[in-house]
Amino acid sequence: MGRVVRSLGDIGLGGRICTKEPGYEIRIEEDELDLTAFEREVVAGIEAAGDGSSADCVLYLRRALALWHGEPRTFLSVPGRFQGLFAA
Repeated sequence: MGRVVRSLGDIGLGGRICTKEPGYEIRIEEDELDLTAFEREVVAGIEAAGDGSSADCVLYLRRALALWHGEPRTFLSVPGRFQGLFAA
């Protein structure tokens, strides 16, 4: 872990990993987390659909899905209104 902390410091991101019982805490800004951007795009898409703007809805949802990489984790809980986004 020490090597990770030092490496972050070397690239100007020192102080991002802190000791916090029972382990470590990673400190990031809200806009640095892709989940926040994903949720923002999904909400905008749902709102656009509610306003009757299907073109905007598709745009927002495609931008949200473009942030997604890999397989969704089965242990994640997806709220009912978003489940259709993950249907195969």
